[in-house]
Amino acid sequence: MVVYAGNEFLEWSAETYKLFDIPFGKSITYEDMLTYVHPDDKDYVNEKWQMATKHGEYAVVYRIISAKLNIKWIETFGDVVFDTDGNFMQALGIVRDITAQKEGEIKKVALTKFLKRSQKIGKLGSWIIKASSTPFFELNEEAQIMFG
Repeated sequence: MVVYAGNEFLEWSAETYKLFDIPFGKSITYEDMLTYVHPDDKDYVNEKWQMATKHGEYAVVYRIISAKLNIKWIETFGDVVFDTDGNFMQALGIVRDITAQKEGEIKKVALTKFLKRSQKIGKLGSWIIKASSTPFFELNEEAQIMFG
């Protein structure tokens, strides 16, 4: 769980500190947190945050480089609370480690590309028969060439 109120310190759960590999209880500001965000994701994360402080919802997936230099994928969800004049007061949310899921997705994409390339080089056709969907029968690109 993460709580953020203005430019003050973030309030993190023990699990959030653990995710970032930061000693529990260390004072962390929003700017401190941004130093852990992967450089390629920092502008995106900050843009999403700025939008949330105006519109009320926050949901973003991004990478961090933890204090132990581990690259991790995290997913955050949160709601922003405004005062009666519509000014930002605080944000409440969760953060979770999705590194294994993202690494699996990346590996699946790479293996699919490898399989397609291997099938093309070897001129290997493949097909799928589906009993419960349309289309009933699917051919890969090489099988389509073979069968016309």
